[in-house]
This record gives sequence, C-alpha cells and structure tokens, in this order.
Amino acid sequence: MKKIKINISIFIYSILTNLFRVVAKIYLSLRLKNDKETSISIKQKLALNMPVKIQKKIIWIHAASVGEAYTGLTVAEIILRNFPELNILLTTSTITSAEMINNSKNKNIIHQFLPLDIKVYILKFLKHWNPKICIFMESEMWPNYFLEIEKSETPFYILNARLSKRSYKNWSRQGQLASKLINIPNIVSCQDKDTLDRLNNLSASNAILSENIKFANPKLPINRDEYQKLKKSINDKIFYIAASTHKKENEFIINNHEKLLRSFPNLVCIIAPRHPSTINEVIQLAQQKRMNWSYLPSKIYDKSTKLFIVSQIGILGTYFAISDFAILGGSFQNHGGHNPIEALQHNCRVIHGKYTQNFSDIYQSLGQLNCTYMISDERELFEQISIFIKDKKKNNEPLSNLEKVINNKRDNVIKEIKNLIFEEIEESKNE
Repeated sequence: MKKIKINISIFIYSILTNLFRVVAKIYLSLRLKNDKETSISIKQKLALNMPVKIQKKIIWIHAASVGEAYTGLTVAEIILRNFPELNILLTTSTITSAEMINNSKNKNIIHQFLPLDIKVYILKFLKHWNPKICIFMESEMWPNYFLEIEKSETPFYILNARLSKRSYKNWSRQGQLASKLINIPNIVSCQDKDTLDRLNNLSASNAILSENIKFANPKLPINRDEYQKLKKSINDKIFYIAASTHKKENEFIINNHEKLLRSFPNLVCIIAPRHPSTINEVIQLAQQKRMNWSYLPSKIYDKSTKLFIVSQIGILGTYFAISDFAILGGSFQNHGGHNPIEALQHNCRVIHGKYTQNFSDIYQSLGQLNCTYMISDERELFEQISIFIKDKKKNNEPLSNLEKVINNKRDNVIKEIKNLIFEEIEESKNE
C-alpha cells in the first residue's frame, strides 16, 4: 500500500511537470522581462544550448543560488586540488550565482544553468554530460532529478544539507514521498543538528552530521585599488556595512544611521541590499532624510557622503575589509539570517537580529568568541554601535582567536569531504 501511494504521488508530479512544459517558455520569458533570466539561462533551463562536452570525466555539482554556489565552488576546488585531471560541471539556477561561477579562474570548472525539473529535459541533460558523481548542495530536492539519478545508478551525495522548519513542514505533508526521495542519495551530510533531526523524522537512513562547509570558503576577495581609493579619499571616517538587507530592514538601518550621525558625524554607512531591485527604495529613503549618498563602486568619492549603496554583485569583500563592523540583514525580519563568516573573515564584528535559524550552529559556535552580537530593536542597535565606536581597541580583541577557530573548522571540512567522496572519485576514474 505504501509503495502504491508513493508511485501515485510520483505519477501525479510527473504529469504536472510535463504539463508545465507547455507554458515553461512563457513563464521564463516573463522572468526575463523582470531581469531574472537571460536568453542563455532560458535556453539552458529548457535543455537547449548546453556547453560543449569535453572528453574529461565529469563530476556534477548543483548549487541553486549565490550562497550555495560559493560553497559549491569550495567543494569543487577541494576536489580539483586532489584530482586535477577531472572537470567539474557546476550548475546553478540564478543569474547572480552564474556570474560568480563564471568569474572563477579555474578552467576545469564549467557552468550551466540547471534545466527545469521535467523528465525529458533531465534525460537530455544527463545523457549530454554523463556525470560520474552527482553532488547537490544544501537545500535542493527535485523529485524528477532524484528519481532519474537513482535510475542511472550514479553515486549521489547531498553536502551541507539544510532543511528549514518551513520546508520540513511542507515535506512532512508528503511523508512517504519525502522518505523515498531523501533516501535516494548515498549520503546526506547535514550542516546542523536541526536538519539532521528533521531528516531523521522523515525516515532518512543516510543522514549524518558534518562540519558546515561554509567554514572552508575562502575570504571574499578584495579589490585593492578600490580599497585604497576609498580609504584615501575619506581617510578620517569610520566605516560600517549593512549587508544583505531586506526591504523593511533598509528603512530600519537608514533611520538608525541618521540618529548616529548626530553623535558621530564622521560615521559612514555602506548598505548592500540583498536584492538589487530594492536599491531605488534605499535611494528614496536617503533622499527623504536629505542624506548625501553615492554608489559603490564609483569613480570619485566625496567626503560629504554619509551613505554608500553597493550597486554590484560579488564585491562585498572590499567593503567588509574597510568596515569596522557589520550589520547582517535577513535577521531583523524572519528570513533566517545570512552567513556571518564572510564578514568575520575580514575582521568585522557582526551585529544581527534574532532570526538566524538558517545559520544557528554557526552563530552559536562564534557567539562564544564574543564576535557576534544580537540586538532586538533600534535602540539596542544604536547602543551597540556607540560602544564599538567609543572603544574600538577593546572591541577588536575578541577577533584575535577567530582565525584559529575557522582554520580548525576548515581542516575538519576538508577531511570530511575526503572521507565522504574521494573513494568514490577514485573508483570512477577506473571505469
């Protein structure tokens, strides 16, 4: 009876996704008008215009968006350092993640947009690339892909798996189907205990707890020319950055910055909205406050500028490096927070809100080093920033132990990845 229910669910999903194929091009074209697709991404999501396959053996890594893609790159680099004769196919779903992958200097990494979860597209994709190993990063679980990978008998792993509370509730409604799908990979390596517990509740028999791979991500790169130009132009200022801010958080940050300027007139805020579509809203808020603002990067920097707005993707490393501390968005509204490691690696203490469930294990381990600070409201934010500014030397001290902690965790990540997949890679080389 259980198997019949699963087969019925799979049959219904297959029918629905095949029906979606009829309108897929229209759907993607609408996204193109909103700058969420390009002509290349549309073609590749329809399993057209795929890159020319090279003769080397392929390991396929899929990472949906920017955060997962950066971690996927880390896994790819670890593999290629040990197996330089291989090639990595790294698929993503968003334009911004594609841009980041394409900026990689490693010629053994190939990028393609992942075709939609429609059986005919999947079969064409798998036949074209014939990957020897499949690796999905974090939270991607596509039924048709999982089922076709299972049929192909290709070794399959989910690394740095994360299952949010919301996703868990959704999959729980399809308990038997969820159990079937989650047990298809050889191993599901979980980045936190919450995910492990949720997968076990879905009857996963292949889930294990591992170190979060984000600890092994390299520092975000710094553009030294941009850094020096900004530093020299406004060398008597105190910089801080509000990164990955969401819509309502932008107003929260700018209101607080206006109040801070009354006490600290040499303070400069760099704001990097999570979604570029909200930049115009940030500009309007600054204009309402009659606050001098400018884009980053810019050809010329004015000393009177009180607010900089980051207008490009993939350049935060430079602005973390120039900032004394960082406010991380997605945590004051219930978006689950964003990764604090990127800021901390550039010696930026991190201020965040209470919604950090997507990175709870990281915040818990780093919070013990007194380098991340949770605040509840605008008053607490004002007070914490004031403390940082008034006692800059003292508040830099806790970060001295951070590098050792991150290095230890990075070593753990590399060991775990080797233990999980390197034997499988060796075997695939002999086929």
